[in-house]
Amino acid sequence: PVDLLWEERPLRKRSQPITHPIAYAGFETGEKLTSIRAMMDEKNLAALFVGDCCAVAWLCNIRGRDIPHTPIIQASMLIMQDMVCIQMEGAERIGALQALLGDGFKVGDDSVDQQLLTMHAGTIGFDPRHTNARMAQKFSCFEKQEPMPCPLNRMKMIKNDAEIMGMREAHLRDGVAMVKFLAGLEQDPAHDELSLVAKLEMARDLDDDLFDISFDTICGIDAHGAIIHYRVSETSNIPLRSEGSLVLI
Repeated sequence: PVDLLWEERPLRKRSQPITHPIAYAGFETGEKLTSIRAMMDEKNLAALFVGDCCAVAWLCNIRGRDIPHTPIIQASMLIMQDMVCIQMEGAERIGALQALLGDGFKVGDDSVDQQLLTMHAGTIGFDPRHTNARMAQKFSCFEKQEPMPCPLNRMKMIKNDAEIMGMREAHLRDGVAMVKFLAGLEQDPAHDELSLVAKLEMARDLDDDLFDISFDTICGIDAHGAIIHYRVSETSNIPLRSEGSLVLI
């Protein structure tokens, strides 16, 4: 029904998958899969459905640009003891992800759907919060459906040494960018909220390791600083003054 009513729905972005280096990930995909499959054995799961795109990106050590400020590709995944199926749109990028992941993975635009058609026994685990109704209906082929919090999300909450170091280094690099931005204002002052945002994002973009900023820059002068996650526009933009307050994040 939503598809029928939402006539001007924008097309989904289909960005290319990018490898997340082991230096930042800390563990290879195979190591993560070993832990997940051991958990599946303990719970007697024949399959585990993962509908959370962030969990897919974490397990596969990949990143993407499907959604602004959220480095993921929009995909779902079905994990079994001998195979992992990943389902996503975009024929032009399916081959690229298959090449990145290699053996033991099957990537396609209907790979999860097709795999479910071949399964008729055992228990499937899934997180209802990240499983749409269409997919949940397909689980009827299993003898038992086991709703549970996504175990991958619990695993990725525990940060390893490489992930902790990466977060610390990111904060240091952003601090350097902020100092360069502030120093640059002495030679080339900003005049309003929009110019402040442009200059700060330009300073951050000078970092070769920057993938994306985590949210639209918050730049609020006076009353605008009290607006939660205020995002300046051409309409709302106001000039800087010699007096007043500024919130800049």
